[in-house]
Amino acid sequence: MSNEVPCDNLFLDSYNLIYRSSDWGGGLVIGENQIVYNFLKSIKPILEKFNPKKVYFILDGAPKARLEADSDYKANRTQDSSTPEEEAYWASFHKQKRTIINLAKELLPFTTVYHPDFECDDILAYLATTTDGDNVIISSDTDFIQALDISDRVKLWNPVSRQFRERLDVDYTKYKAMVGDKTDNIPGVKGIGKVGAIKILKDEALLAQKMSIATFKEQFEHSYRLVKFENIGLIKDQLQFYQGFFSEEELEVLFKNLDFKLMLQEPYFSKYVEVMEKLS
Repeated sequence: MSNEVPCDNLFLDSYNLIYRSSDWGGGLVIGENQIVYNFLKSIKPILEKFNPKKVYFILDGAPKARLEADSDYKANRTQDSSTPEEEAYWASFHKQKRTIINLAKELLPFTTVYHPDFECDDILAYLATTTDGDNVIISSDTDFIQALDISDRVKLWNPVSRQFRERLDVDYTKYKAMVGDKTDNIPGVKGIGKVGAIKILKDEALLAQKMSIATFKEQFEHSYRLVKFENIGLIKDQLQFYQGFFSEEELEVLFKNLDFKLMLQEPYFSKYVEVMEKLS
């Protein structure tokens, strides 16, 4: 394929891709396995584009250290299940999420990685920045720009814009600590926006002046603690690995059981099998 960008290792931000495969628009999901279908279909062009030698599927554990630092971390991510339709949707979503994770562990030729006390971001960034080879992270989460600052061997592909993200010309972790992150309930430094953060970080004297202000320093250091990747290297031997083993026969049975008729049609099914067998 002319648009191939071959890499050695592909790192999939599992929950980011699963949430992208959902389509909540105020009604029930179309078909009880629509999210599974969307996920499996979206994976194929990604694998074709990057033609990796190995794929890592990283799961989310509890943000233990961040919750100890701030009990409100991600407290805004509560699901509003005030209507029967919303309750039904989220029940379906979580069921399909479990199905996708089990497929990654058992059938797809991926290496699934998990630790109960660390988030996907921390595990993925550690593996992507320490594993030999040309490595590509697949996620629309801007937090992984940190990984670009850590290692030149890492690239970050945004599956939404279908483009590689670029590094900022300032330290991204410090930048994110200043501006905060509403999605993760990280406050940042009060009164500092994107333009102001970049201006401060480009001027060492101005940064030193700001850090001499107690409230600025306290707010910055608190948010920096929440934004910065955890040091997984200290517990790397405790990571849990699951290797999936691909089978064309089992994939065909899966597509039939889930009523994925379009994915069973030729030549699509044969090409899907070919992509998966390259990794087996």
